[in-house]
Amino acid sequence: SVKDKIKTTAGINFDRKLTAAVFTGKFSKGEAVVEKYFIENDKNDYALPVYVIKKEGMKAQNVVVWNHPSGKEKLLEEPTLMNILNAGNVVVSADLPGIGELYDPEFRGDGFVQGVPFNYIFIANLTGKSIPGVQAEAIDLMMQFVASNDNFNDATLNVVTEGTLISPSLLHAIFKNTFKKIAVLDPPPPGSYFVETKYYDPLFAFSIVPGSVGSYEWKDLLAFLPNTSVKIFAAKNKQQPDKINQLEIVDFLRK
Repeated sequence: SVKDKIKTTAGINFDRKLTAAVFTGKFSKGEAVVEKYFIENDKNDYALPVYVIKKEGMKAQNVVVWNHPSGKEKLLEEPTLMNILNAGNVVVSADLPGIGELYDPEFRGDGFVQGVPFNYIFIANLTGKSIPGVQAEAIDLMMQFVASNDNFNDATLNVVTEGTLISPSLLHAIFKNTFKKIAVLDPPPPGSYFVETKYYDPLFAFSIVPGSVGSYEWKDLLAFLPNTSVKIFAAKNKQQPDKINQLEIVDFLRK
């Protein structure tokens, strides 16, 4: 089937099992309280760093998963975060492989272009994997953590996904059907961008599954989510931060 081909091309195996969620402390950021965890798995290949972000003194009913392309620390600077918390949500965020605490700045190799280590992509290819596939597997570990947390037993699960992490989020969603709603921010360019652009932004290469160009785009994955409400918001522009209406995102997640 088409879904099987997508799974094989991305090199996805949802075979990691959560073994422990180690609480490592908490801190305050403005009106938010951030709980820190390391999520361990039965393969013992990495511990996934996770933040559980709550509004001080507020009992949250729903969970919003929001993994930031620049890491969970960067998410704490997003103005939309506080709006989502104020609407009665808990936000769960992780540093997926290759991001934040799981990014090794000393690792370069011979494929280092504009600060982007292409050797991560090469290694993934040689092992039958892809960066989006590896990150989708880490999202599955996150969701096992959420499912194991008694505080979230009756919670509705939604996701905010952006940039280079849109493909991993959708890859997880089409096989696990976890989320009720998906808010898509700042989508990457289509696969044709890499063919038609001589000097493309190397960071975008992390959002592409090798072998997918010409076969499917990230938008094509939406066809496999018939019971999930998806809304694509205008691309973010750092010079015009109001281009995305923060309240529109909150309203979409609330309805």
